[in-house]
Amino acid sequence: MIVFNHDNNCKEQLEDISQFIYKWYDFKGDEHGNINIDENIPMPLMWFHKCYKNVLHKLFAFNKLVQSNRLSVKNGFVTFLIECQGVYIWKTEIEPENSKVFMCETKQPIKCQLEEERLCGCLYQMLVFEAIMSSKYHCLSTWLSKQQLDNIMKKWNTAPFYPSHWPAYQTQFYFADNSLAISFPNENGFTFQCGSNVHNALKFMNEFVDKNWEDIYI
Repeated sequence: MIVFNHDNNCKEQLEDISQFIYKWYDFKGDEHGNINIDENIPMPLMWFHKCYKNVLHKLFAFNKLVQSNRLSVKNGFVTFLIECQGVYIWKTEIEPENSKVFMCETKQPIKCQLEEERLCGCLYQMLVFEAIMSSKYHCLSTWLSKQQLDNIMKKWNTAPFYPSHWPAYQTQFYFADNSLAISFPNENGFTFQCGSNVHNALKFMNEFVDKNWEDIYI
């Protein structure tokens, strides 16, 4: 379900993203698409907006990808993603290839954290998060113990990403057959959410779900 190799060059990593989008959404990218975009925008962002400009509202229905005609360079950085509540933004350097990404709070004083994934990996992580959030079948637990989460993880494969800072550090991503999941620390416990668009794909989660779980539709 999720293939990503940090040893690959940027072009190969973008192909991994393209394959994920096709498998999950059945969307094919249009590399010949036309966009109005600043020529200084890093290549992965240019590629993404060109290939998927007609379906960006479906790929990013929760957090918002900045429209291509509004991407601009400011102090050597490009803000490319805005958290749904406007509390965080993600910005990247203007290196042409796989640039560094920073997650920044929008309140004063502004605090920024360097993401462990570079631009290609960060875009991929955000796509997986969006896919979970918009999935047809899903379930969520806001408070799990470490033992409960470890038991659930025996049924899932860890995605090949470095941990993310959002929603909280260390956010991890997972996959199983036709299914995706995310977990992150939440005060003294963990939040876990999974999703799929395939009927009965999450049936194996029934052994873990109880009355304390939320948003259950599996």
